[in-house]
Amino acid sequence: MSTIKTDAIISVSVNGNLDLSANGTGGVKVSDYLVQTKGADIASATSLTLGKDGNFFDVTGTTTITSIGTQGIGSLITLQFDGVLTFTHHATDLILPGATNITTAAGDIATLYEYASGDWRCVSYTKANGASIVDAVKGSDIASATTLTLGTDGNLFDVTGTTTITSIGTQGIGSYVTLHFDGALTFTHHATDLILPGAANITTAAGDIAVMYEYASGDWRCVSYTKASGEAVVAAGGGLVFIEKITASAATWDFEANLSSTYDTYMLAFRVAPATGGTTLQMTVSVAGTYASANYEWQSHHHDTTAVTGLGSHSDTTMDISADRGIGNQATQGCSGILWFHEPSSTSNHFQMHGTGSVKETDTNQYSVNFGGSYEGSTAAIDGVRLAFSSGNISGEASLYGLVRS
Repeated sequence: MSTIKTDAIISVSVNGNLDLSANGTGGVKVSDYLVQTKGADIASATSLTLGKDGNFFDVTGTTTITSIGTQGIGSLITLQFDGVLTFTHHATDLILPGATNITTAAGDIATLYEYASGDWRCVSYTKANGASIVDAVKGSDIASATTLTLGTDGNLFDVTGTTTITSIGTQGIGSYVTLHFDGALTFTHHATDLILPGAANITTAAGDIAVMYEYASGDWRCVSYTKASGEAVVAAGGGLVFIEKITASAATWDFEANLSSTYDTYMLAFRVAPATGGTTLQMTVSVAGTYASANYEWQSHHHDTTAVTGLGSHSDTTMDISADRGIGNQATQGCSGILWFHEPSSTSNHFQMHGTGSVKETDTNQYSVNFGGSYEGSTAAIDGVRLAFSSGNISGEASLYGLVRS
């Protein structure tokens, strides 16, 4: 091994590189501290041109930067920003933390590595205020669409409208975005394009939040979904998935969200009271947007302490749940229960439902009820189920769930 002792090594070629090599048998060791050279300030530009007089530069101005000119593959540079500008993420040309644009501030420092000619990766970004660089940046609201187009002005977006979403446009592999839904729409599961929890569609509600990761170009996985209500999106290993709750007093309660092949079985849990005492709780179904008013069959058995009574009809205008039990409308009265129905989207079978409940009549007598019914008008797909009393408004609450297979 030879040793060269000198105060300075100057390249004999004015514009050439000074190459230090251990001839492939070792590394180049610097025993003292290494001082990087501060180059002259460089003005911000769409394509940032670096100086040749150092590897540490102050960047002046406010022009948006979308790329950086080449310094040679393997180059490592440090930029200190003197003010506010947009440092623009690109999937290959300028890869930034969080795969999103950065709004710089005076004193922010970025260290970048040129991994291919003219292609840079930010390996470190430190904000002058010490804040995290990957904090969500609120972009402009985006309208729901079959293929959701994300903005480039942030990584957190409000999604407006009610159009069903089946896919999301690419932002670049590795991108994370947060979607805040402003209302109800169907967020559609797909095995590769849009992977959702429980491998099932989600009916959104205002305030729901989804965090999405782009694992392949245009292919997204929902890594987190939080319902505004705080309820679970899907039960682990299969179970009930909350779809919709109705609580407002109205003439009818119509459940029409997500009645599809997403779930084979649905459960409707209810605790209701009529505005008019002595009325009957009934159910009807919608075909092609219209609630049928004929061709129903139903059976109901109610039990008290002394007898079991059965009633029914082979041709009626509704499916009666409480039969001839006149449900009371006082605070201590009403009706509660659970009913099930299966494959509403099927076009091969008639719609059927069944369930159990408890009724408190106007005379304060308590009855347990077993009931079942069907719609015999056609085998067309069912796109809505309705709860109502035979007279007056319905109040209380009812929640619809879909059953996920394990």
